[in-house]
Amino acid sequence: MDLGIKGKVALVMASSRGLGQAMAVSLAREGVKVAVTGRSEEGLQKSVELIKAAGGVALALNWDLSDS
Repeated sequence: MDLGIKGKVALVMASSRGLGQAMAVSLAREGVKVAVTGRSEEGLQKSVELIKAAGGVALALNWDLSDS
């Protein structure tokens, strides 16, 4: 499906697993450059691997938004 978002940049919060990860990978398949965030470094690396496998570009940001 072509959503017309190729070349855009997306920040997907809580994307080290589950629905956030699935959304990040889906956006990458549409040609979106994706920044993934989460508390788990291992989960973030898995998300980056999945995005790269889908032909996308990813940046992992290890953020804990509960820590000011």
